This record gives sequence, structure tokens and C-alpha cells, in this order.
Amino acid sequence: MPWALTPDSLGRWITYYNTQRPHSGLAGRTPVEAYRRIGQSDHGGHAPHDLMIKQAA
Repeated sequence: MPWALTPDSLGRWITYYNTQRPHSGLAGRTPVEAYRRIGQSDHGGHAPHDLMIKQAA
């Protein structure tokens, strides 16, 4: 196997996935950007379904 899955490599992948990798389901934002935006809304930390669809468009 050319690579090994270690706790360190998994941690780096999770950090990359959540902070740098754009997600099409989040309108090209990273999860960190999307959740930060929700936290700034007046929806108590949870975005209503229609708001999430509107932001993705």
C-alpha cells in the first residue's frame, strides 16, 4: 500500500475537508464558512431548509 491511514493523516484530511475544500452542497463554501454564516444569522444556529436552498442557488 503506497500510503497508510494514521490518526495524524486522518486529522489533516478532516481539517482540510472542513476548512479548505469547497462543497457543492454548500454553494461552493467550506463547512466552516457555511456554519460561521449560520451562526451570524438570527436563526438560533440552525438555518431553515428554505434558507439553505436559497444560499445554495
